[in-house]
Amino acid sequence: MKKLIINADDLGVSDAVNEAAESCLKSAVITGVSVMPCGRRFREAAAMLRNMGFVEAGIHLTLTGGLKPISGGADSLRSSDGHFPANYMHLARLSLTGRVKVRHVRDEFTAQIEALRNEGLKITHIDGHEHVHMLPGILRCVIDLAKEHGIKYIRIPLERSSYLLEGAYAVDIFRHAVLKPLAATALKEVKKAGLFSNSHFLGHIHSGRINENVLALMLGRMEEGVNEIAFHPAVFTKGLLGCTPRQADSARELKTLLESGWRKRAEELGIRPVTHKEASS
Repeated sequence: MKKLIINADDLGVSDAVNEAAESCLKSAVITGVSVMPCGRRFREAAAMLRNMGFVEAGIHLTLTGGLKPISGGADSLRSSDGHFPANYMHLARLSLTGRVKVRHVRDEFTAQIEALRNEGLKITHIDGHEHVHMLPGILRCVIDLAKEHGIKYIRIPLERSSYLLEGAYAVDIFRHAVLKPLAATALKEVKKAGLFSNSHFLGHIHSGRINENVLALMLGRMEEGVNEIAFHPAVFTKGLLGCTPRQADSARELKTLLESGWRKRAEELGIRPVTHKEASS
């Protein structure tokens, strides 16, 4: 059977993202959300979910984006200004040269997990901001924490290379070439650990640029098993620019979710929308 998770990432990073997620949940156009405990509007995101009656969410583990660690001793994860590295490339350089201490990653991720649980939310799945959980040493830490905290599902961003032919940019080719072998290895490790994951992933190559045509293409090519599409919706306001990695393009993704009528098309194609919890049972 073809199953589909449509997830909204980055809740908690800004009011613009939180507002978009609220609209998507009210309209039932997403089946999952992932929350960033390091985000500047994290508590507002958690309160919004509780007020809407949602007591389950994913955790969007974060080590980049210039955000601030929430654990006390994560010195190897901090730049000179006390914040995380700006992006995954900077983090990867630090990690591959041995400057990132795994114990600091574990402490920080544990603090992020506890922060989300302290807001009264049950964690249904793990994913990573800029897919940082795919880095080898960090992946092992995430698998161990998932088992320790009873979290059954870890996102694996393994996307088919054929999607590069559909409006990809040079930077997309580079990111895909770096991520694909890491994700392929991660899929084996997650399965070996007895945890659940998606069978197929969509949305990395077109991250922040999923319009109705791209979504229709994804639905038309959907494969058997659990498919997960990561969206980054946000309401376009003056405060959006500079507050979220996707910036203005996130508003286009919100429009796609609200106006594409993807559920009807999925039904026509025999695709069953599911939550992460349903995909883990």
